Amino acid sequence: IVEKIRQLCAQGERVLLLVPEQFSFEMERRILLEIGAQAVTQVEVKSFSHYCRKVFMEYGGGAGQRISEAAKYMLMHVTLGEVRDKLEQYGRASTRSGFVPSALQMIDQFKNAGIPPQDLQKFSSLCEEERLQQKTAELYEIYSVYQAQLENGFSDEREDLARCVELLRGKNHFKDLHVFLDSFRDFTPVEREFISVIMESCKGIYLSILSKNLELNKKNTKSEK
Repeated sequence: IVEKIRQLCAQGERVLLLVPEQFSFEMERRILLEIGAQAVTQVEVKSFSHYCRKVFMEYGGGAGQRISEAAKYMLMHVTLGEVRDKLEQYGRASTRSGFVPSALQMIDQFKNAGIPPQDLQKFSSLCEEERLQQKTAELYEIYSVYQAQLENGFSDEREDLARCVELLRGKNHFKDLHVFLDSFRDFTPVEREFISVIMESCKGIYLSILSKNLELNKKNTKSEK
């Protein structure tokens, strides 16, 4: 990947290299050492979250005070108090202290999967199995009330990428860029949506996936538009 980036830099092209958060500093250092000063102006090394911040600065969309983990716990306590009368499947469990982190974890999983409250409600309405229908309906109640309170002055960094996708869709934001994705083991559904937006307008896209399987490592995926 570094050699391909070097070739593109020599041609005067601009490059965006997306890596996991923990690798961004080391990769930025490697690019600078191996490509030289031209990398400073031609190559951006970002994680998904760092690139979202750049997009928000350009287009807006990052409004709201960042909510802390402690504030999330308090907000979930308030939420459960409001919806407890509607909970049959989760009514007793919701009174236990351990339910708050469990509920927050479930909501984080929904957000990582790109599932908003209304999609959960739709799924619940289509369930034929009664107990599953009740459980998903109650999760929708918790999720929707929590989300409504969250959006009343706060923002959750777990939603940044989904907001970024909506801001960039149809804008040809990547039309001057060759985009590389390196050192990922897999992608969440929201990350895949972001990649699809990149592919709509970028000059080229290159993908390298980490794998425990040696044969797969020899065949790292690389594609070019």
